[in-house]
Parts: sequence; C-alpha cells; structure tokens
Amino acid sequence: MNGAGTYPHRGRIEHIRRAATLGGNLDRSKGSPLLKRDADVFLHQSLSSPCVSTIAAASGIWITDKDGRRYMDFHGNSVHHIGYSHPKLVAAIKAQLDDLPFAPRRFTCDPAVELAEIAPANLGKVLFTTGGSDANEVALKIARAATGRFKTISFWDSFHGAGMGAASVGGEATFRSHIAGPLMTGCEHVAPFACYRCPYNHTSPDIVTLGKALGGGILPIAACIARRDLDVCGDFAIGHYTHEKNPVTCRAALTTIGIIEEEGLIDRAAELGDYAMARLHANLTDCPIAGDIRGRGLMFGVEIVTDRAKKTAGNALAEQIYYTCMDAGLSFKISHGCVLTLSPPMTISRDDLDIALAIVETAILDATLIR
Repeated sequence: MNGAGTYPHRGRIEHIRRAATLGGNLDRSKGSPLLKRDADVFLHQSLSSPCVSTIAAASGIWITDKDGRRYMDFHGNSVHHIGYSHPKLVAAIKAQLDDLPFAPRRFTCDPAVELAEIAPANLGKVLFTTGGSDANEVALKIARAATGRFKTISFWDSFHGAGMGAASVGGEATFRSHIAGPLMTGCEHVAPFACYRCPYNHTSPDIVTLGKALGGGILPIAACIARRDLDVCGDFAIGHYTHEKNPVTCRAALTTIGIIEEEGLIDRAAELGDYAMARLHANLTDCPIAGDIRGRGLMFGVEIVTDRAKKTAGNALAEQIYYTCMDAGLSFKISHGCVLTLSPPMTISRDDLDIALAIVETAILDATLIR
C-alpha cells in the first residue's frame, strides 16, 4: 500500500479481466447442463465431483470453459509443467500411436526401455505405473521386502496418494477419515519440517517415486526408481500393471523430459520463481492477512491468516480471495484450508506471470479492506 492509501494494482483489475476473457461472454449458463450430467453420473467425493466448472479447451497456460471464459491455470493438478497441448508432445504421441499403440505385459518395447535407461546410475532399477499413488505402493513393497520391516515415518498433512497403503502413510484427513476399520499398520506420523534443509545432508536416496507431470499433462504415467541392490522382489509381483510398459505413455514421458531439457525449463523455473517470491514479499509484507509466503521454483504459496501474531488460519478469507481471483481469470488451489497455492507451467511468460501475481495481490489487499 502506498502513502496515499491506495493499492498499486487495483487499477489493473479491469485490464486483467479483459486479458483473461475470450469472446467477452461471461454467461456461464452453457456449462450448466454438463455440470448437472456430471453430478448425476460420477461418484461424489471431496475436491473432485460434483465439479464447479467445465473445460472445453486447454493450451499453454490457459484453460477455456464452455462459455468461452479463459483462466490462467496455476493448479493443473500439478501435471502441466510444460503447458497444455505442447505441439512437440502432441506430435510425438500421434507418431507413436501409428507406430506401436500398446505392448502387453511381458512384451518389451523400445520406448519403455529407453525411458528406464535414463534413470540415474545409482538408481538403476525402474517400474512404471499409471499414477503416483501406485508408484508409492510399489516403493512400500520394495522397502518391506528389502528390510523385513513394516513401520514407516511420514508427515501429518502429507499426501502420498489415494490407495489404501498410500493413504495410510499419508496424513491428510480427506483421504483417511472415511475409511471404516484400521488403515495399514505401522504408519507413524510426525510434524512437518523444512526437509530441504535436512541437517543430515542426504543426497543418494534408496527409492524415488515420481509422476504427475511425467506424461506432459496428457497421459498418465508414474515411476518407482530404486537402487540396483534393491532388486529383491523377482519371485513375486509388486506392480503387475497392465500399462507398465505402454509405448505411448513412455513416449510421452521421454518427450516431456526432452522438452524440459531443450527449453531450459528448470533454470527458467528457478529464475521466475525467485522473481515471483521477491515480488510477493515486497507487495504483501505489510498486509495483515498475509502470513507466511514460501515457495521454490514455480511453486509457491501465500498463507492467509486472520491474526498474524497468532498465525490463525483464515480459511473463509482464503476462499473469498480464491473466488475473486477466479472471477479475474486465475485458477489455483487452496491447500490446508488457507494457503493460496500457485503453480504455473514452467513455460509461462514473465508478462503473464506479472498479470497473475497482480490478480492475487489485488484480491488479498482488497480482502484486507473489507474484512
């Protein structure tokens, strides 16, 4: 806030709304029939169904609903690192479909082996799955088989997937509280801490799991990668997934990794992330409802509080800010009820990043005035 008592980005809000709108049609009635059909046929669950909006197109950082309303997508279920519909990825998938569309289990193919071979030398054994939850289940099985132990330690409020084992080691109530009877035994939980500042300075993990963006925001693929000496499960099945060597999903992953390397997206994410964090700190430091501002690369969050000194979570305020931002053309996620979680594609331009940050800053500062 400047000395005149006005907020620097409020004057841009109409420009932002125009920039985020395609066709100028804000009538959302066209999507209503599809939303009703969706609610009628899908099992209802928290954070998913019924849906709050429709989607008709996705390209780059943008998603478009059935009314022509465009949103910058700063959520993307964390799969849109290279942006939606990257032309090189789309072309590679189409070519692979023409070449070899599927490989039954126990038949290998070039894309699957090529993808497995790029794992780090100290993590030379791989199993592909269709989602991160399954990859974590595989990791748990390997760890049990290799150690003969069954207890795990993980953080409260952590998310490791929706499967029974993954939900057991995870700490989010959304994925645990509805389950009748005991979860998997031996799952211990501790308070979260800044693990990237780990005092033990661990650098060569035993097992790594990855997923989400591995398929480039188009196809589902995840991986469990382990040390070679942990290849101890040959006498029984630890994954046995129908699509564990699918040539199309493996080609998508290979191409996605290639795009990240060729376009220098890791360095770009670090540079833009540093810029975004500096800007958020500069513009929100004096805002009484902005608590902790944290992040790394192009994933950052602003904690919304009602009392800064007591760090009282401002869940209702966060929701209000979220819908204000949606109205201005920016979609993102709220974590833990009060953290505005912003995760744009690594391909975002600095100009678009500035527009999105202005939307967030304006919504937060306006919420400060009217609360």
